[in-house]
Amino acid sequence: MQRVRCENGEMIEVHYVILTISPQIASRLVPSVELTSLQTWEQQAIPITAACLVTVASLRVIAVMVKQNMVNMIKKDRQSADSIAGNPPLMGDSGHNVGLK
Repeated sequence: MQRVRCENGEMIEVHYVILTISPQIASRLVPSVELTSLQTWEQQAIPITAACLVTVASLRVIAVMVKQNMVNMIKKDRQSADSIAGNPPLMGDSGHNVGLK
């Protein structure tokens, strides 16, 4: 588990962070960047200029896909943790595994 510190000082615990900024800007946001892969990305990045036309509907589809991927990752993490702890999977009345929705 890691934390993101907001400008107002609030700390938010997160499993994953998606940055939509350049490696150069990201490097300025991360303390001890030399200990991370960001420094390598910053050194190897090749700047480009690109245009993108995306509709609101496309953004909604992408958001749903990202959400589903996150749910799947959380399910796998929980299954791995339960497996390591020796806990059997939770079963619903129908005999199917009970998972996140």
